[in-house]
Amino acid sequence: MFRRLTMFTAVLALVSESAWGQTATLRIHPSVVVGSPGGIVNVPVWISTPDHVSIVRFTVDYNTSAATFLSAQVGTDAAAANFTIAGLNPNLPFAPKTPGTNDNVLVLALSSSSGWISGNNKELVVLRFTLATGGCKTSPINFDTDCNHTDGSTFEGQYLCGANLHLFGGAMANGCATDAMAEPLGLRLHQNTPNPFNPTTQLAFEIPYDGPVTLEIVDVAGHRVRTLVSGNLTGGTHLSVWDGRSDAGSRASAGVYYARLRTPDATTSRSLVLVQ
Repeated sequence: MFRRLTMFTAVLALVSESAWGQTATLRIHPSVVVGSPGGIVNVPVWISTPDHVSIVRFTVDYNTSAATFLSAQVGTDAAAANFTIAGLNPNLPFAPKTPGTNDNVLVLALSSSSGWISGNNKELVVLRFTLATGGCKTSPINFDTDCNHTDGSTFEGQYLCGANLHLFGGAMANGCATDAMAEPLGLRLHQNTPNPFNPTTQLAFEIPYDGPVTLEIVDVAGHRVRTLVSGNLTGGTHLSVWDGRSDAGSRASAGVYYARLRTPDATTSRSLVLVQ
């Protein structure tokens, strides 16, 4: 039997199943939050789900050399559904798992009157941090993927985690231009090799989570020349090859092109030079 009083056992409680199945996405939006050194930044956490979610618990990892956690407040959409912050723990007994982080915080939000959230891009919780002073400092803000830390259950007692819970983190920075802003956290497109090239070149890329990915070659005007990848991939490193041809099979002319890597959360690109 589902029990609300067990604070840290059920995370995403769904009051009904939709035709799409029980799924949810948590994301940091925008994926990179920038503020002034020593200033306070708000980091919104959005939820998207076709179901009816009444309880959410999640843990995020961050780095205390770049930011200090202050508080969490209910987001606009969650407040409209009568959510409250029912639990907040910045002193967790387990260590963060994200590289480049050294602390984490757990947030439990639930509806106090049988309310629920459903739909896309709903503001669930807003995390508040104080950014460090001094030189350029950045910190990841990544969700803990352990089902014991960011997990869920329905009123029927089924877990909502793992493949059914999609997590997209981000980063925060104290006003400097950094790699985190140039290339979204966890999404990386390596420089093609060889470059310049003729007729083929390899493109290695990394994605942080399982999900839909598109890798395209576009010209300097932004027109698509070739789609190399379009579909669901597992998180990790992948390799693709461009043979210098268009989708129609014709040979591309010499010049500068761009490889554009896209996920639902972010986009990054690299320039390529095709020579005669």
